[in-house]
Amino acid sequence: MDKKQAILVDEVQSAIKRLKSNKSSGTGNVTGEMIKYGGDKLKKKIHSLCNRVWKEKGPQRAGEKSILVLIYKGSGLDCNRYLR
Repeated sequence: MDKKQAILVDEVQSAIKRLKSNKSSGTGNVTGEMIKYGGDKLKKKIHSLCNRVWKEKGPQRAGEKSILVLIYKGSGLDCNRYLR
């Protein structure tokens, strides 16, 4: 996988911090709080999973049967800078 396109640990941690609290769980019955307070081991697993899906399925098929949070790379409001 190209290092420039890899999802960084910091990007995953930033996305996790932005998860809303006190909301109902999604289809997997996992709440934002469960992910936020899951610890470093869970964050590393999520990071690994995101990169694996990105590498194996590519951006077009990564969200085929799941809901993914867009991870922003960079600064500003350029919508083309989101990993899709």
